[in-house]
Amino acid sequence: MAAIAAAMPAAAQSGPAPDSAAASTDNEIVVTANKREENLFDVPSSVSAVSDQFIDRIRANNLSDIGAYVPGLNVQPSGGDSNRLIVRGLSTGSQDLSPTVGVYVDDAPFGASTGLALGAVFSPDLDPSDLERVEVLRGPQGTLYGANTLGGLVKFVTKAPDLSNFSGHASIDVSTTRQEGADDPTRVVLRGGVNLPIVQDVAALRVTGFYDTTEGTLTDVRTGRDSLGSNSRKGVRAKLLVTPADNLSITLSGAWSHNESPRTSQLPADAQTLEPLYGDYADYVYSDGYSRSRYYVLQGNIRYEFANGISLSSTTSYSDFKVDLQSDLTTVFQPAFSASPSTAAIAPFLQFSGPVRPVVKRTTQEFRLASPSSGSFEWLVGFFADDQDSNYLSGINSTFNFGATPPPALAPIVGLLADYQTVTTINHYKEYSGFANAKLAITPTIDLGAGVRYSHNKQAYTSARTGFLVLIGALPASGGGTSSDDVWTASFDASWHFAEDSMLYARAARGYRPGGPTATGTSFDPDTTWNYEAGVKSSMMDGKLRTSLAGFYIDWDNIQVNFFNGTNTVIGNAGSARSMGAEFEGSYSPVDGLTLGANLTYTDTKITSLLAGQTTGAALGDELPYVSKWAGALRADYYFPLAGTAGGNFGASLRYRSAFDGSFPGDTGSTFYRLPTTAFVDLRAGIDLNEGFSVNLQVLNVTDSRKLTGASRTLGTTAANADLFGQPALIAYAPGRTFTISLAGKF
Repeated sequence: MAAIAAAMPAAAQSGPAPDSAAASTDNEIVVTANKREENLFDVPSSVSAVSDQFIDRIRANNLSDIGAYVPGLNVQPSGGDSNRLIVRGLSTGSQDLSPTVGVYVDDAPFGASTGLALGAVFSPDLDPSDLERVEVLRGPQGTLYGANTLGGLVKFVTKAPDLSNFSGHASIDVSTTRQEGADDPTRVVLRGGVNLPIVQDVAALRVTGFYDTTEGTLTDVRTGRDSLGSNSRKGVRAKLLVTPADNLSITLSGAWSHNESPRTSQLPADAQTLEPLYGDYADYVYSDGYSRSRYYVLQGNIRYEFANGISLSSTTSYSDFKVDLQSDLTTVFQPAFSASPSTAAIAPFLQFSGPVRPVVKRTTQEFRLASPSSGSFEWLVGFFADDQDSNYLSGINSTFNFGATPPPALAPIVGLLADYQTVTTINHYKEYSGFANAKLAITPTIDLGAGVRYSHNKQAYTSARTGFLVLIGALPASGGGTSSDDVWTASFDASWHFAEDSMLYARAARGYRPGGPTATGTSFDPDTTWNYEAGVKSSMMDGKLRTSLAGFYIDWDNIQVNFFNGTNTVIGNAGSARSMGAEFEGSYSPVDGLTLGANLTYTDTKITSLLAGQTTGAALGDELPYVSKWAGALRADYYFPLAGTAGGNFGASLRYRSAFDGSFPGDTGSTFYRLPTTAFVDLRAGIDLNEGFSVNLQVLNVTDSRKLTGASRTLGTTAANADLFGQPALIAYAPGRTFTISLAGKF
């Protein structure tokens, strides 16, 4: 909705508005949720638009920095591009391998569609600087956006080049985070960009780049190495706009990013008390872990408008996403080997690592034909094609005594266990879809809308395995299969514009995730959602007061999960669940320069049925993992004039999230933990000087609240054996009090 994208009246601004959307006027916020530009208050569904001004105001560095301010959106970060996106509670925690939330960059999908490439785990995270806005669409978007949007959609809208004016910007952010008993790490973020008209009013190029580096703070108590856990990100975006005629525009764009973390920052902790084993900033490293990711996405858009106002659009995209992750699995597998009489003697001398290396290459093509955005009847029809190739390597490897030469008597078994298991999975996914959407104004204030989409996909899957488990016959050397789905999705809505920029609406919509083949030659079915919602949106007092309230109920059928069937870890269907709740967001500008904002979400989830034979650990009535009952934020920003054209500002925020489960209580593959309630207070202040120069200070987590934000223990044996041999949990804390000073200039 508009709370984050709310525009302040121009006369009230003493500096840059904290919330105004770049594509908005004083009384209008423009979004493209329905694949055409519309006033947000004319869209009969739950949509939030996070503006570039707000992104800049909170100095956001990734999507998780924004998530607390968007109702219904939960971003579960685990470092680098390892993000799980959850909308309206649709999650099965770590058992989710295929995404329930779609990600788009402008008009093209981004990331993998299937769990066979870990699409739910690795969600590419664009640097949010120099974006036009981030749109978050809640509820299924299967009609217009297709697969993997059964929960919702996150859409990064990049800024268009300015055809007339040369401009540029540059900034530096320097942060330090309080760490009691250890050195405070420093983070430096450099950003810059330029807009260059090539041919006045005909062609222009916009290029932006960033470099983000954070010092490591962990110490390895085994080797004494310190400064572990650093992270660096860098990337560039470019966009070329050409308008050879008034009715024709051609846009070519590209983005590239690289992320590297030589050591993940999770801490080992006592599995029962969750107290760190070696202190808050220390670890015992058996095997070096790291996380690297790289992506690039290329996109071409052509839009032609005919004389009658009908427009034809073509979007072509190519993306390449690669992850190279290695985890220290020693504490997971040592208990399993220690519990086995045949390997108990050697187990204390073995260290285990787990490489994970998915690569996804994706090509898409979409054509759309749309009526003018006026008149009593609007329509849109389109065709979409998607071609994805993924190559995913995962393994379990071991070394003896940190690389030492084993005794001759042990050398044969050590050599066999060095490659305990390596699996290479290749999957080819193809999809073709046709869709149509229409809106009819049956009176000047009442609209009815409907949409339908037919999607056909097919997949071909092969896997090859090597290692000790194959040699002893515990796993087959190869496997694979094929699958195909034919899925219909639809949406229906009705809206009543009871006042200007105010609307009551109701909506029903269906979404789906593709099914797929398994290693055993079988296949699993698509899972689907039906979302029913009703809401009210209102913009009053010349845009000074904007509110949105929605209630929803979701039926989630044939839920896909990743579980162990006694021999292999496979993807299958487990049962059904429901999610119900309400979302509110609003903003109010009671006096010139002051904006107050709030968002609040209530989500209640429950497993409602289970298929016979499923082994997810879920029971009837269980809540879905990673879902808080309550989440929200309060914020206030005040702008005031200083000498000349300079202005000052200060603001504050409160971010809140209630407790949530980390997994299903009965999951035999992991230990169940419930994560605590968190509440963080942030402060910010700044001065906007003449000539486009500004200085800003931000303090995150002012109270230095050190709360757990993650706790997990993956089991390679029974929970009893894991406890007997002292397998720790891995935990993560929220960053301590963080100070950031930002210097920015525009020209």
